[in-house]
Amino acid sequence: MVLCSAFDCKNRSENKVPGITFHRFRLKDPTRNVIWLKNMHLADWFPTKNSRICSKHFEIHAFYKVGNRTSLLDDAVPTIFEELLKHLQTKTTSKI
Repeated sequence: MVLCSAFDCKNRSENKVPGITFHRFRLKDPTRNVIWLKNMHLADWFPTKNSRICSKHFEIHAFYKVGNRTSLLDDAVPTIFEELLKHLQTKTTSKI
C-alpha cells in the first residue's frame, strides 16, 4: 500500500481514486527535495526511498504521459496543499 506523505492527505493506493498517481521524492536532487519539503511545511521529516506524494498536490502542467503512464516532469514541484492551508488558517471571531 502506498500512502501520500502530504499533511492530512487521505489518498492511498488501495483506494484507487481515478486520476490519482503516486510519485517518488527527488532524493538524488537535494535542492529540489528541500523545495518540496519547504512547500509541504515538513521541517522535521525526511522522505525515504519508499515515500510518495500523490498527484493531487501538483498542477496539471507538472505531468507528461507516455502511453498509459503518467510521470512528473524533472522540474515539477508540489504546490497544492488544501488540507494544510485549512489547518494553518486562523479562525477569527468578531466582537459586537
